[in-house]
Amino acid sequence: MRPERSFMRMLPRKIILYFITLFILSYSLLTRCDKEPDDWGRNLIPDSILVFFDSTELVHSITITSDSMITNNRTIQMLGCRTDPMFGISMSELISEITLYEVDSFNFGNNPVADSVILTLSFTGYSGDPQSTVEIFMYEYTEKIESDTNIYSNKDISGNYNPDILGSGYINFMDSVLKIFVSNEDFIQKLFTADDTVFTDRDIFTQYIHGLYFHPENHATEGAIFYTNFSENQGWLSFYYSNDENDSLYYHLTINQSCEQFCIYNHDYQGFTINEFISTGNESDSLVFIQSMAGVNGIIRLPELELWLDSMPVAINSAKLILKPADTLITGLNKNDYPPLLNMYLVNPSGGYRYVFDYLINPDAYGGIYVSRTNSYVFNIGYHIQSYLDGIIDNFDFILIPNNPTGDYRQIILNGAKFSGKNRMKIEIIYTPL
Repeated sequence: MRPERSFMRMLPRKIILYFITLFILSYSLLTRCDKEPDDWGRNLIPDSILVFFDSTELVHSITITSDSMITNNRTIQMLGCRTDPMFGISMSELISEITLYEVDSFNFGNNPVADSVILTLSFTGYSGDPQSTVEIFMYEYTEKIESDTNIYSNKDISGNYNPDILGSGYINFMDSVLKIFVSNEDFIQKLFTADDTVFTDRDIFTQYIHGLYFHPENHATEGAIFYTNFSENQGWLSFYYSNDENDSLYYHLTINQSCEQFCIYNHDYQGFTINEFISTGNESDSLVFIQSMAGVNGIIRLPELELWLDSMPVAINSAKLILKPADTLITGLNKNDYPPLLNMYLVNPSGGYRYVFDYLINPDAYGGIYVSRTNSYVFNIGYHIQSYLDGIIDNFDFILIPNNPTGDYRQIILNGAKFSGKNRMKIEIIYTPL
């Protein structure tokens, strides 16, 4: 299930007219409110009939494993491996085409001999310990990478690469560069002996060499996941060689934004804290784990909302869902790993996600941004609650996903609904009895 859907497809037909009417009625108030959208209209209502309701009892929370995600046709790709005592082992493998830097009739000449063959990749950022010793192994990928179909993060590539290692290397944090010295003679000779026509057309070349597969292994306590943007920094496969005619020659192949690429994500939770919290049922939990790279998501439910609303007719003035990260002294997490923005959608039981009403009406006021001053994420969901009260929508589950989950590795643990301290997950509602 993915929120990568058009606006209209996410909305059931019966709420489209409701949304239009609601938008028109709210427009004048929305345009006058910048920083306190949750107080819309409160100044028009006598304080004597406003009721503040602060409840942790309405909220239920669990952790679930994520669905797979589309990882091809992305600007940023991830490569690396992290080990965390709470989240376990998380890995991103990279598969990419390699292509001609220059299109021309070319051959390596008579009796070419390689002096060195070097693969270099540059990185634009990272998550984790940048000084960790993450070793990257490179293989020849032997299946054509399709450009006209979605490729998901759980793709099985068994049998789609040559198991003979081409070479390996370590990511150098000081230079933000990965260097791999290719030592596989069969691969080198495959290019040395290629027909001249292979180098005259990029499509012909990618049929001859489908791509490269990069597999990370972590040799340190924490490890790191690195980000690469091939539209900003090309990768290179450089041949330095000699032949019968010349003793100092070079030839470059490239990995750039025109190359098809995708990532495979793997998570191992066995033996780590997170495994105890991944839900197999509906029981609410004390902690909620959220992670990028198709790892784990948080689910929030309001099953008691119907009982509360049935007790009296009300008009919702504002409703805030307040989420607090767990104490870092307990989790050991670095706040730099927190998602700057959490996305919260409604889970459609028939498949896919829907945007929450409040996001559709005013995305800027919806919330989800991490505020370090209050150490919290806040979502304004007053329109959602009112819509449920009016029978317009069903009481669907909410799902929490880090923003940009395929281009930025983030992880956080939230205090759940069953957390015993004062900072547990809660909802604050201001309403007017009718």
